[in-house]
Amino acid sequence: MSSVPEKMRTLTERERTAAVRAYDRRTTRSRWAHPLLVTAAVVVPMVVTLMARGPELPAVVLAVTLIAIWLLSPRWGLAATLSLPVLVVVVGLSFLFWLPDPPVPSPSVDWLPGDPPREKVLQGLTGGLRTTAAGTVAAPLLLMVTWREFTDTVLRYIPVSYRVVDILGLGLRYLRIIGRDLLTVGRMSVLRSRGNRVAQPRVMAAATVPVLAASMRQGEQLSVAVDGRAFGAYRTRTLHHAIELRPVHWVLPAVIVVASIVALLVLG
Repeated sequence: MSSVPEKMRTLTERERTAAVRAYDRRTTRSRWAHPLLVTAAVVVPMVVTLMARGPELPAVVLAVTLIAIWLLSPRWGLAATLSLPVLVVVVGLSFLFWLPDPPVPSPSVDWLPGDPPREKVLQGLTGGLRTTAAGTVAAPLLLMVTWREFTDTVLRYIPVSYRVVDILGLGLRYLRIIGRDLLTVGRMSVLRSRGNRVAQPRVMAAATVPVLAASMRQGEQLSVAVDGRAFGAYRTRTLHHAIELRPVHWVLPAVIVVASIVALLVLG
């Protein structure tokens, strides 16, 4: 037995990684999804959806994506169920400005501006459904792995500088904090203006300046903290959350690729 007490013993790399993953509730899903393999496999249903001629295949892809989101996170599943149909309609109607009129005359849709032909509206909605389905097919991947797992796995298997990845992650988190603060300022301006729409922009502008000043101060503190931890002094960094490639990780990408090809042959 070692003479060093258990609480004072230095953990090995494997023990430290296991301890960190034990506190992450979402890492159990990473046993089935390897970030790199799933990312590469998701390209296939995207291409298949964009190649579809009719609305059947994009509708099936969008339905499967919604079911996967519901199984992984009911809260995000409800949000996707309410927002994706609206997105399909908005994107589909925006296609009407670029689509040519059909050669065969068809009845017009009176309740839309410009009274477009019905065939043109159907083509636009089909394009909106195809674009939305192809753009959201990778959403379940974001719920299966965390950002730390994704970045650490990328850094382990792909020769990318960790400085670029970490700075990108810090920038995204920094923008999210600023957006949350500005949203709070907007709500406070509504309360302070007491419903006066003329005074609301003035109150919001006066409250936005301190938020921007605080964000600059936080940026300075972040730069000092990063320099204090010797960020960029070494060629590599510790990767606690990297997901090691195992044979079971090939199952989900194979299912995605095979199902996409079969759906294209049947419904495409």
